[in-house]
Amino acid sequence: LNEMTLSQGHVVLTLLGFNLGVEVGQVALVIVFMPLLYGVAASKLYHPWVIRVLSLLTLAASIYWLYALLGS
Repeated sequence: LNEMTLSQGHVVLTLLGFNLGVEVGQVALVIVFMPLLYGVAASKLYHPWVIRVLSLLTLAASIYWLYALLGS
């Protein structure tokens, strides 16, 4: 933000707009994916091994992103 040389009032509005955009995006994702997740939970795909595999894939992606962030 220092590089943008915004006045104090613009910094507050910029941060507020960015944060509101992030929150709206998160709510939109929840609205889209919750019905899909409820459908999967009611189907035969909802087995403990599927949940474990997906959890391990999520963990692997998180570790990769953390390594990429800390390694740079």
